Amino acid sequence: MKTHIQNVDIKRRMYQRRLMESFMRIRSDDRGVGTIEIVIILAVLVGLALLFRNFAKKIFDGYVTTIDTDATKIF
Repeated sequence: MKTHIQNVDIKRRMYQRRLMESFMRIRSDDRGVGTIEIVIILAVLVGLALLFRNFAKKIFDGYVTTIDTDATKIF
């Protein structure tokens, strides 16, 4: 017949095993890693777009003007 102390020890070991299995499952789960990487990349791209927005606007306006003048020559 098991004593109360033995029962407590068995329950404690079972709890520790379940806790360790849960920890290992969480540790080996990498499903969210891709999401975090995408968010970081998007944040960097938005930051670069804000940093160079005037430069990009000038280039875009130059292309539109060139296309517009070339189109008027054709038609």
